[in-house]
Amino acid sequence: MSEEHRPSGEELLGLKRSQFAHPQWALGMVLVLAVPFLVWGLFSHPIWLLLGSPFITVLVIWLTVRAMQWRRPPAPAIDADEHPDV
Repeated sequence: MSEEHRPSGEELLGLKRSQFAHPQWALGMVLVLAVPFLVWGLFSHPIWLLLGSPFITVLVIWLTVRAMQWRRPPAPAIDADEHPDV
């Protein structure tokens, strides 16, 4: 008995995988590197802010997205008995 192939969300939407896909640990590494660049830039020499600006930008975007997710109210649960069309 062979298991049926279930399409992924990317396949359903017709999206192709990026040729430059990042490993799972890449975001964590960028976030960890942003902190020393930020500290060195603020307390040592401002050139570190310029050199670390890509890392610091990712950190700011990541923190903004997390804050917005935290503030957003949770989605209401859908009761299947009340909505048979779902």
